Amino acid sequence: MFENFNKILKTNMIGTQNLLRYYIFNKIFKFFFINKNSKFFSFSKDGYIRLEKINQDIIFKITNEIKQQNLDLNTPSYDIPLSNELKKLLFDLVNNYISKNIYELEQIYNFKLVLSNLELKRNNYFNKSEHEFESVYSEDYHEDKYICTQIKQFIYLSEVSEKDGPFSFFKIKDSKNFIKENNLFNRFSLKINDKKNINSKNEIFFLGKPGDNLVVDTSECLHRANIPEKGNYRDMLTITYNIVADKKIKSIWSLIDRNADFWVKKNTNYLSKKLSKPSSYYQLIKIFFSFIFFKVFYIKFK
Repeated sequence: MFENFNKILKTNMIGTQNLLRYYIFNKIFKFFFINKNSKFFSFSKDGYIRLEKINQDIIFKITNEIKQQNLDLNTPSYDIPLSNELKKLLFDLVNNYISKNIYELEQIYNFKLVLSNLELKRNNYFNKSEHEFESVYSEDYHEDKYICTQIKQFIYLSEVSEKDGPFSFFKIKDSKNFIKENNLFNRFSLKINDKKNINSKNEIFFLGKPGDNLVVDTSECLHRANIPEKGNYRDMLTITYNIVADKKIKSIWSLIDRNADFWVKKNTNYLSKKLSKPSSYYQLIKIFFSFIFFKVFYIKFK
């Protein structure tokens, strides 16, 4: 009975796929910490910001390095190996080409960001009808079950049209409406291969060229990775950031620097889960009050 009530409350009344406690946390967090003078203030309301195109010099170097590798064109989703040269280029990208954007994103809530994951991926075509109840590479409509202290930056490394499987999403308000209208309790509630039954007029398709980039709160924006047409593909770099209240965090790389095996033995998002996926109410409350404490006693009086 409680499960049915929870489903009705989340899906039909509120319009979220996220955990109810995470949804409430997000609302309270934004109420207490949003900086109305931030350049990216609209991020808290809409859930996304499209950033200026990244300098083509660094993008060319990254894409050229990817071309040196023998990529698997038959696997639906292929993790591009991070060679030593690619690691150097990613450090260069973060430190010298998007550092200004990182600073501006930090102003949204006036807390530091720390980088918890870098993921280079190629998505190829596959037949979705053969994977109806399987999420091959997050191609179904979904919200990430994290709190809003995790945000993601998506940077295209190939030209992406509607044929190439673009990332697509809804604004926060439109996400709620779409979930309610389609009774989307989970990512398999709507068959994406039956396009006739999908009324997605407010869906935003992120189309662009190498270097185009977007930042999204994936905990509140319904989103998906569209499937490329046969013979097409999409290369993308995903950078995951976490908002932190920790005076020990001195660098955007602090988390990765503390984990010596990050580049060798990468378990996607495991660092982010520690910060933005609390497993209990106690941990959730503890995270919130850590931000309160940090704001009052460290930022105000430092």
